[in-house]
Amino acid sequence: MQSDCRSKRTVFRFPRGFTLVELLVVIAIIGILIGLLLPAINAARESGRRAKCMNQLRQLSLAMCNFASVRNGFPSMAMHPTKESTSTPFWYDNHGWYSQIGEYVEEKGWSKALHIDVSYSDPINEMPRRWMNPLYACPSDKGLQRNEWDSNTWCRTRGNYVVNAGNTNYGGSNKGSGSSLVKFLGAPFAIAKITTLQKITDGLSHTLMMSETIALPELATQASGPGWGGPISETTISVGGQTFNGYYPPNTEIGDEIVRVVQPPEFYTAAKIPVPTNIGQAAQTVDQVFSARSRHPGGVVASGCDGSVHFISEQIANNVWQALSSAAGGSSESATDGNWQ
Repeated sequence: MQSDCRSKRTVFRFPRGFTLVELLVVIAIIGILIGLLLPAINAARESGRRAKCMNQLRQLSLAMCNFASVRNGFPSMAMHPTKESTSTPFWYDNHGWYSQIGEYVEEKGWSKALHIDVSYSDPINEMPRRWMNPLYACPSDKGLQRNEWDSNTWCRTRGNYVVNAGNTNYGGSNKGSGSSLVKFLGAPFAIAKITTLQKITDGLSHTLMMSETIALPELATQASGPGWGGPISETTISVGGQTFNGYYPPNTEIGDEIVRVVQPPEFYTAAKIPVPTNIGQAAQTVDQVFSARSRHPGGVVASGCDGSVHFISEQIANNVWQALSSAAGGSSESATDGNWQ
């Protein structure tokens, strides 16, 4: 009996793959979904950063309140009067509020190491100068910025939190003239003296204590030479940048009015903030104007003199913002209520 030697052919069926068109459609759909999700993810991240920023400002504000309870007033925004000459023992208001509240933010070691009886740039203060406390850095900004000028004995830190110097300028004087005159109406922080709580007659809950500023990077080569980028956001060496004024609303596109250096437009472009419509030059240190600014979309974090912390819209009316920044302007509750948002 002959066996059937015919071989059986096995047919292999390969699974059908994607066509190029189908693959491109899938990639496009995934791209659209990612595009829809990214804004939500970024918004959630910014919400978390803003919450952390508010918590940090709350800690600093409580430190100020604790200082006030012990000393019956808020610390001076600069411990020494303005000196326009570098030959004087204290150059440009050495030691601001930053130097005075160390023990109230649980930095007693740093506070004891700091010698406030000599210039902050003195060699004996090298260790405190180099300490960069992350509490002073808004998480939405680039972090603390430190620059050193010519030697290791001269350096300063740019942070993000500033105190309220009132509704006009750094020196607390009237600003403008004629119909544009804005009278200085008091501030919770002053130069070379403690401001007692009794002088905040508008009420602690209706007067700004602290807010934010942007720690601009060192761009001295675009300004006035190596090592000097302008007195913006200098919290440790106080030349005005440790304060803000309520003359302009928060996040204004009008440039700060500073002395010695007028930053070119490239300075603001590199810092990724709007180029000011007017870059001002102040005649002297006390005439400087620094506006509250932040990298939070839509506004700034600020605190009241009662220690409460709020997010304030950059759309706030300018007259209301000035009323909040003045300490003795007779601001009524109706002018300030509803603006802590």
